[in-house]
Formats: sequence, structure tokens, C-alpha cells
Amino acid sequence: MTEAAHCSPIDRGDVLFRLGSKADHGFVYDSWRKSHRSSPAVVGMDPETYFRYQCTVIARLLERSHLLVMCSPQLHDQIIGYAVVEELPDSELVYHYVFVKHHFRKWGLAKALVARAREAYRGRKLFASHMPRTGFLQALNRSLPITYDPGKQL
Repeated sequence: MTEAAHCSPIDRGDVLFRLGSKADHGFVYDSWRKSHRSSPAVVGMDPETYFRYQCTVIARLLERSHLLVMCSPQLHDQIIGYAVVEELPDSELVYHYVFVKHHFRKWGLAKALVARAREAYRGRKLFASHMPRTGFLQALNRSLPITYDPGKQL
């Protein structure tokens, strides 16, 4: 294998960060509801209740938050991952959800999304309102101090 094959997509310049739009919302709804389904916070919840409730939560959060999308530089609608981030007035920044497609995981792309969003909001205390899986926040906390607070989604 070549050295380039071992580099992350970011190192190779294979990703572009852009602000999300309403055209991206269908992908966000679908991927968020499916990937969050195995979260410790909702395990055991009736599927019908979960999907109905989660649609309401996602809609509310997308309405008041920023959507940062990581995509292919050539095809801007080819989403690799995204972060839903809300800036609160009391110097807080809330990461409501961070998602990277399965094929692109283990390359540090979720950390790159978090870091890119954080660049725009320096000096703010960081929170996460959703925990996609056990250990996710601990992995991010190695590089960034993020506090888990599900109440921030309300």
C-alpha cells in the first residue's frame, strides 16, 4: 500500500466543510434516528415511540442550531458526516449530534468536525446533549473538555 492509502481523508484533502442547508435535512433525520437508536439513553424504548419522539427532537434542534457538513470536495451533496451545533447566549456551545458514515469512521473525522465547529466559537464551554454510544464522549474528551448534559436539548 502507498503512504497516501494510510492517510486520513482530511490529510489527503478529500473532504470539504460547508454549512448545511434544508436539502441536507433528510440525510440528517435518517442517519441520526438510525445511529442514535443504539444509544444507552434510548435502549429499551419502544421503536414507534423512539422514532416519533426523535423526529420531534431533531426538528427542534435543527431549527435553532447550525449544521456543519463534511462532504466530498467534488460532490457537495455526498455527505461524509455532520455536526449539529448550537451557540447558547451564556458562552456555551452545545454539540447536539455528531455523525460520520460507517465507512469513514476510525479516521478522526468526528474529532475534526468537533474541532472545526469549535474554531468558530472559541472560548465557549463545550457540552454534548446526545450520547451516541458508550465511550464516545470519553474518546472526544482526550482532546477536548466536553460535558455531557442531555438537558441542553430541551
